[in-house]
Order: sequence, then C-alpha cells, then structure tokens
Amino acid sequence: MKKIIGMILALTMVISLSACAGNPQENTAGNGAEEVVDVSDVSDDSANTGTISKMPEFTTIDLDQNKVDDSIFAQADITVVNVWGTFCPPCIAELPELAEWSEELPDNVQIIGLLADVRTPEAPEYETALELVEQNHVTYTNILVTSQFDEMFRQLVGVPTTFFVDSQGNILREAIIGADVEGYKKAVEELL
Repeated sequence: MKKIIGMILALTMVISLSACAGNPQENTAGNGAEEVVDVSDVSDDSANTGTISKMPEFTTIDLDQNKVDDSIFAQADITVVNVWGTFCPPCIAELPELAEWSEELPDNVQIIGLLADVRTPEAPEYETALELVEQNHVTYTNILVTSQFDEMFRQLVGVPTTFFVDSQGNILREAIIGADVEGYKKAVEELL
C-alpha cells in the first residue's frame, strides 16, 4: 500500500511540475472584456489536443500592442506556438530556454507565445507578462488571447501546451503538453 501511495504522489509531482491545469485569473478590467477560458474546467474525457487541426483565424495585439493576426504564420514554414500563463510556474521556468532557442532558430522557424490569461492591456496579468518577458530576455512575439481562441482552449488540458503550425495555420503534429523545450526542438527537427 505504501508503494502505491508513493507512486501516486510521485506521479502527481511530475505532472504538477510539467504543466499547469491552471486557474487563469478572470480579467476584471471592467471594460466589457471577456472572461479567460479556465483550462482546468475541461474534463479529461473531452480534452484532446489531437482534435485541433488548424489554428483559429484571429486578430489581436502583442505585448507591445501591435496588431497581429493569423497571417503571422505565413512568416515561417514552422511556427512553434507556446500557450502559457502568468500563473504557471513551469511556463515561466521555460521562458529563458525558449528565449535562447528562438535566437538560434533558422529563418524559416519562429516561436510565438500565446498568453492564456491576458486578453487586454488593462488586465492585471498584462503587467506581469511584460515583466516576465523582460526579465527572461524574450524577444519573440507574445500575443494576447481573444474569444477567437475559445474553442481551441476548450480542448486544452493545461499550459504550457505547444503546437507546431505550418505557414497556412495547419497543425502539423500532436501538441506537446507540459514544459519540454528539448521535446519542442526534436519536433521541429523532425518537421524540417
């Protein structure tokens, strides 16, 4: 019995260290902004990132408040879309490694961060995201989530979740759930 309990505790720790089935704080800016989809309320039975075959069409802004839309995928043959949240320790822990990797990527590959818990610059998490990006020397684009991502988020198990997308927005392979920069690198190598 002690072995079983030990194994369950070890498994729980591994899962908690690699992904957050988090609780993104609701955007309470009071300006009609929509509530962030809480990926923790998705049941395990319905959560399957394998059913997402294409990124949604979207128009949003990045952390520098520049307009960004789904045409961003046309800038590279492969786009690594890292869905992360300011509430998620594994997401934050992998930022420096992602920042370093983004500087080493060939010209036909790019990384984009998708902030799971930031919908507007008025959201309290917006300032946190700015600080995290600056502290970790992140130079790749990080975009704010909109309601256009809601259907996709309903299928997420947690964050970080990383997708590999072609220039037309098609998802090229199964997403990687949890912080695994080495796994992301291997996936990109296999796709090139």
